[in-house]
Amino acid sequence: MRPSPSNRLLLHVQNQPIAGVLHQIKHVLKAILAAIVRIRYHGTSVLQTKLGEAANLVLVPCRAFDSSILGTHSVSRQLSAEVVAQWLKGHPDTTVEYLDLAVNAPNHFGTDAIGIKTGVQAQPTEAQRYENGVSAKLVNQFLAADVIVIGALFYNFSIPTQLKAWIDRLAQIGLTFKYTDKGPVGLATGKTVIVASSRGGVYSTSEGGQAMEHQESYLKIVFGFFGITDVRYVRAEGVAMGEASKAAAIDAARTSMLAVAQ
Repeated sequence: MRPSPSNRLLLHVQNQPIAGVLHQIKHVLKAILAAIVRIRYHGTSVLQTKLGEAANLVLVPCRAFDSSILGTHSVSRQLSAEVVAQWLKGHPDTTVEYLDLAVNAPNHFGTDAIGIKTGVQAQPTEAQRYENGVSAKLVNQFLAADVIVIGALFYNFSIPTQLKAWIDRLAQIGLTFKYTDKGPVGLATGKTVIVASSRGGVYSTSEGGQAMEHQESYLKIVFGFFGITDVRYVRAEGVAMGEASKAAAIDAARTSMLAVAQ
């Protein structure tokens, strides 16, 4: 049973190096003074993609995730924190959970993570039980969230590996999707995902750039596969093309944020 709209849960996900964590935590706490902040690492909630910020924004619980490893230099971290703050202006009773994937990233999906699900062996190993527990916590946290805020920077034309490792733990048949005689069906419906996206170059304005972009397009596809159709973006691109370009990109992102984070 989901909480009432007056008691939303937001999940904020981030992914940045430990060096910048304290600074970012201070920044985020200032932004969400009016919210009840709970830091937890468990299932059913999108958690922050860096498994950092938990933002279950639009729906009921909100979880935010950060995945940038750039610490205090991270534009996606800055924007994801501002998205959460903007969301709280319109939904002050939202409960926020934060997960930093740069600090708490799950192991990449391997044989121990999938072994316990195959049913081949009678007794799972200790390593398999551990990895299964991690997967269960993350997917449960994701499923419990109504709104998910993800800080995702553009790494080598795609997303950070920490964020991908988190998504791999969410993709569980029978929980976030299922197969039918007509094909796959997403089971994590009714959620809102807000992606705070940052890019060093500009990729959205040309066919060549769009062909190289596997960041926002991938996130739209994978969350759509889970049954989530409300995927929104706050984008700052061209941030490595000089200070003037960076400032203009952040200003543009903040302008779009007013419509996206409501």
